[in-house]
Order: sequence, then structure tokens, then C-alpha cells
Amino acid sequence: MQVKIERKVGVLDLGSNTFNIKFVTFKNREVRSIFKYKKYINIIASTNSDGNIQKNKERELFQTFDEFKSIIDIQKPDALKVIATNSFRRIKDKAFVSNAEAILGYKIDIISSDQEGEFVFKGVSSSNQIGERKYFILDIGGSSTEIIKVSEDKISKIVSLQVGSVFLSNKFIKGKKFLYEKASEYVAKELEREGISEMSFKNKKPLYGTSGSFKTAYRACQILMNAESSSIKENVANIQHVYSYNANDMTFAGKYQIKSPGLAVTITPDGERIFAAPKDSDEIGVFIIEFSQNTKLETNYYLSAGNLSKRGICIDPNEKYLYTLVNIPGDDDSFEPYNDFSFDLQRIKIN
Repeated sequence: MQVKIERKVGVLDLGSNTFNIKFVTFKNREVRSIFKYKKYINIIASTNSDGNIQKNKERELFQTFDEFKSIIDIQKPDALKVIATNSFRRIKDKAFVSNAEAILGYKIDIISSDQEGEFVFKGVSSSNQIGERKYFILDIGGSSTEIIKVSEDKISKIVSLQVGSVFLSNKFIKGKKFLYEKASEYVAKELEREGISEMSFKNKKPLYGTSGSFKTAYRACQILMNAESSSIKENVANIQHVYSYNANDMTFAGKYQIKSPGLAVTITPDGERIFAAPKDSDEIGVFIIEFSQNTKLETNYYLSAGNLSKRGICIDPNEKYLYTLVNIPGDDDSFEPYNDFSFDLQRIKIN
């Protein structure tokens, strides 16, 4: 049997609040994921109402493109596609886009809302066993939301709303308060403009959610459910010891006895800020998501290096730092004295 040559293909997705890059290999009809990386970046807040990038934000964005260019150079893909969505559709600054393309060394394909909906449909329909012939797909992005109506396994309608998680946060959070009524009015007008009523979703058709917003909400629900059950069940995933080392010279600082389950959620003393870590880690670590108790929206992201599949998280009384218990796989085969223990203590500065 003839063995086909392995090909490496990459995709860089320039979203409104995250840039995602992924590389896979194709060989003998087998697809294997070999690398992925994402970076949170609020490009919406960097764009003026006239569609131009703020000059004081350009340098930071170009540094981000440099970072992804370095990843591309290391991976050396046989083919790479750079795709941008709604945030780039709103950018009128052609010079900025050209400079970004020059840094990356690839053309940025700014797809339409219909193309975006088609890609979402293909992803959902090909990766899930869907028994229904009629259903909705809701893709909540950072600056837009795509509603895809599927009938007889085909797209019958795609609607793109200028309603996204980051867009709404930037537009309707004033200080620490979310202007809920004004935001609701804005969303209602967008729905009315597109001829969408509440009755559209009350016919018992299944709805499939995509994007990071749905994943975040799902993980947060899992975390809260697990936190509630862990308060009832005793001795579940207890952490016996935490070994601490001085950061300046890595000398032994102390051994701590922990006899309670590692927490996945922590809340500030005043109850205003909630920090939740997803159940599963990414390849580069675990993102801790900060929510506002008032708005119920995400406000900040923090990256904890290491695998926190069994983890603890807490906040100091002064609300300056998060402390997490992390397992760094790279340390497992090392000679350090804490090699045989599951967790290291990591401190993360809070914004």
C-alpha cells in the first residue's frame, strides 16, 4: 500500500477577543492535532467608531502579530490560512490590515457573515451526531452573533447581529455598573431590525451553541455544580501537601498541610468579583475567568501555567493576588526536591 506524504496545515483565526492558531497533520486520511495557541486581545476596544485603529494600540497589536509570526516560522506549515471575522469587517483602516499582512507574511481573508455562518454550520454538522433535520445554531462572538437556521440538513437562513459579548461589555459597562436596560433595548432593536421575534425560538427546535462564550458558560456551570457537591462530599480529591520555594533562588520556603478539597471558584470578600477556572486545561495552561457579580459578564482573563485538573484557587484578603495549585508536567522528570509531589504554588496578580 502506498503511504502518502504527511502534510502540515495551519489556520489562524483573528477573532474579536481572541486570536487562535492551530496546526494539524494529514496523512493517510488521518487528521492529527499537533499544536494550538490562543491569545486574548480586545481588538474592538482598539477600534474607533470610524473604523480606524487607535494609534496608541497599534504597537501592541503589531507585537501580537509578531508573536504569531514566530509561531508560524517555528511550525513551518505546508499551507496556512488566515481568517478574520466581524471585528476586521468593521475596520476601515486599510494600512493597518496591510501592515498586519506584511508582519504575518500571509493575506488576511476577511470573510462575510454568510461565510462565517457556513463555516460554523460545517463545523457543527460534521463534528456532532445530529438526529434532527431542523435546528438552530447560535454562535456568540466578541463583536457579533450569528444565528443559523437549518432545515433538512441545509442552511435556510443566516442572520448576523451586531451583538457580541465584548462589544456589549465595552458599550454598556460604565465604571463597575452594567447598564442592563439600555443593553436590553439595544439587543431588542437589533432583533427587530432583522425581523426576529421571541417566538422564533419557542417552537421546540433544538439549538446548538458554539464559540468560547458558550464554552465558558458551560464550564462555569460545571464548576459551580462541582463546588456545591464537594461541600457535601467529604475527602474528595484532598490535597495533602503544598511545597513552596523562594522565587529568587528556589530555596525551600515551607511545607503546608492542606486537608480540604482544592477549590475551582473563589469570590472576593465583598462578593463583587468571581474567579472561575475551567475544568479542562488548554495546552498552555488554564485560563481563570473573572466575572462581575453585578453584570454576570466576563471582565478579565488570567493565565495559570500548568495543569490544574486537580486544582485549588483562592484570593488573598487584600484582593491583589490569586493563588493557584498547579502541576507543571515539565517538572515531573526533573531532579528538584518537589518532583514527587503533585502541586506547586503559583501567584497571579489581579488587574
